[in-house]
Amino acid sequence: MVRVLADDDLLEVKTIAGQGNRRDVQLTAKGDELVDRCCGLLEARFEAFVKDCGVDYWTYQDQTRRLLEKLEAAPTANLRRLDMG
Repeated sequence: MVRVLADDDLLEVKTIAGQGNRRDVQLTAKGDELVDRCCGLLEARFEAFVKDCGVDYWTYQDQTRRLLEKLEAAPTANLRRLDMG
């Protein structure tokens, strides 16, 4: 896969001397543009999906951000165990 992406000028691949089969892999400008374009398309599709489910996208985004902030801030030992029964 790496070779195919490099052949399409989406990745720059350099062999790391003395590291066996290890390689340094970086996006080219063309690869970076493709990632940005795909991220935009994915975001638009997801926004449409959320709206089709009857959920306000910005409310969903705000609530998700708040949940992630809480998860990142709280050590797992401090989280209450959920009763899934």
